[in-house]
Amino acid sequence: MQIPQIILNLKPNHYYKFLFLFAKLICHYEKYTYLCIQKTKLIPAMNNKSILMPHTCQKIGWCFLIIFVILELAKALFVHNIDVAWYFAKASHATFIISIFLICLSKEKVEDEMISGFRLKSIGVVAYVFFVLFLILSLFLELRLATLFPSIPEDLELYMSEAFLIFLPLLLFILYFGIFKWMLWKSKKQQAL
Repeated sequence: MQIPQIILNLKPNHYYKFLFLFAKLICHYEKYTYLCIQKTKLIPAMNNKSILMPHTCQKIGWCFLIIFVILELAKALFVHNIDVAWYFAKASHATFIISIFLICLSKEKVEDEMISGFRLKSIGVVAYVFFVLFLILSLFLELRLATLFPSIPEDLELYMSEAFLIFLPLLLFILYFGIFKWMLWKSKKQQAL
């Protein structure tokens, strides 16, 4: 797939405007889709085929999260060799990524249209946050804003790019899960009243 020539010819300022408009378009699409789901009289019943894993995978993900906490505690309390700490860090990061993946991408006990709408809204919010963070970090790295502050170390750009590549996807998974569970809690609270 080739990038259209009109995008390649954009000046840097126009490029960021294009990314902002693209993020705005995604949010409007998410809002329109949610409104269509709410009007169930006009749309036939949704086909509930999904790519989500079964609910038992969520339980396995919670077990992996407990293993992650145990590995981190063991690393902090018992490991004093740098080489062994490196292996513990890699193992704990892998279990954390697997646990988040299994927890976020598995079905709830009861998966219906309301929960699908909550998932859709959560994904829309996370997409918007991702584009905003992407714009901020890319502007920070592109314009070399770290050089404006003399107290900040010169290696900050390297750490920022590493944070962008490693921690941002993990943050987005956690943000998605938090928003989704908050929406479920809020709807259960409203149904109880």
